[in-house]
Amino acid sequence: MTKWMLRIASLAILTVTGLLAQDITGTWQGKLMVPQAPNGELRIVFKILKADEGALKATFYMVDRPIAGLPASAVAIQGSNVTITIPGIGGTYEGKLDADAITLTGKWTAVGMPMSLTLAHVKDDAAWEIPKPPPAPKMMAADADPVFEVATIKPSAPNRRRQFSIGSGSEVSAVGDGKRPDRLWPKNPNALRT
Repeated sequence: MTKWMLRIASLAILTVTGLLAQDITGTWQGKLMVPQAPNGELRIVFKILKADEGALKATFYMVDRPIAGLPASAVAIQGSNVTITIPGIGGTYEGKLDADAITLTGKWTAVGMPMSLTLAHVKDDAAWEIPKPPPAPKMMAADADPVFEVATIKPSAPNRRRQFSIGSGSEVSAVGDGKRPDRLWPKNPNALRT
């Protein structure tokens, strides 16, 4: 009985060691199905590296959006489960790593909405090109003297009746409510008689 227990324990240790030995550093990419996006999808890329102290760090990219990469606050591996947290957009990826460490199958959650996202571990030559972020805005010179022009637009109630007149003098003047031109009536009906 103890031989079987030792064999099962050693098999479990070898399995866990094998999972922990899997290297997830590199480029992981996948398509997130989003109806509002161009072509109905957003291409997502995670670049995972080992920091100097041995911990994992990641950067999140949306290939179809010209934004700079967002750093992950945490990359956690527990067995075959991987969690990557991106606080800059309130997003979290939770996936399960396959035995070959080439696919992560899971869910991307942002703003409380979970969406399926499968990531593939790709080599550099197969990785999508990360777009360059837009240039930083130019700062105004310290000695600049800006001038501002302000226009005030007062919204009006669309159902409110308005009185207006067309023309000058009593000969061509008319009054209306501004809604229908056929509802114009002369200020002085006697002025229109011939």
